[in-house]
Amino acid sequence: MTPPLTTVRQPSYEMGFVASRALLSLISNEDYGWSELAPELQIRESVKRFTS
Repeated sequence: MTPPLTTVRQPSYEMGFVASRALLSLISNEDYGWSELAPELQIRESVKRFTS
């Protein structure tokens, strides 16, 4: 697209990994410590940058 759009990247591989570990822990009746995965803002040309 023109201009390239700003997007939010979700860590899909890591999300799948965490979900599968949680599922295996639940099946084994083990406690699982949840972890938060941070999204990443990818700023591209669709955002105006202000300079001072």
